[in-house]
Amino acid sequence: YRRYYSCGGKRAVKDYELCENPSDYVFFDSIHPTERFNQIISQLMWSGNQSIAGPYNLKTLFEE
Repeated sequence: YRRYYSCGGKRAVKDYELCENPSDYVFFDSIHPTERFNQIISQLMWSGNQSIAGPYNLKTLFEE
């Protein structure tokens, strides 16, 4: 995102660049997460250890 707060060209800054491979990045611009970010967060919520998703992760809650 090159540190631009552009919201994909919808803000005052109109310059932005699309990534060739967005799955390599976790943010589209300075504030909007990508699908990869959501995938990482959901995996941590589902099966993350106690220091990340404590006291229980979602997988543990659904198995009990």
